[in-house]
Amino acid sequence: MKKLLIKAFLFSWIGITAFSSHAQHKPSPEFVYRVWNNQNGLPQNTVYEIIQDSIGYLWGGTEEGLFRFDGSRFHVISNENTPGLQSNNFYNVRGHGSRVWASTRNSVLRIRNEVEKTI
Repeated sequence: MKKLLIKAFLFSWIGITAFSSHAQHKPSPEFVYRVWNNQNGLPQNTVYEIIQDSIGYLWGGTEEGLFRFDGSRFHVISNENTPGLQSNNFYNVRGHGSRVWASTRNSVLRIRNEVEKTI
């Protein structure tokens, strides 16, 4: 009986010691992440295609417009700010050198820093 009590005490003590020593050592963050969504600049939460151009911008296609992201701000290209663009549904985005090509159902955009041409 005495041996059983000693074993129970030792297991409890080992468990408490292990738990308390683990609780004292908080893991340090090895990376930082941020979440972007439609509440902080992304035109829509669903991104159908994303690329990085030769300058380093991220470009993505959504159903609410095409976006360019520089790491802190979004610039959205949509039919509200681009003459001749009939739809905001961008499903295809491709990079070619310093240019980006993006298409909707009925339009193709050629972009460098701004929309150069709508076809």
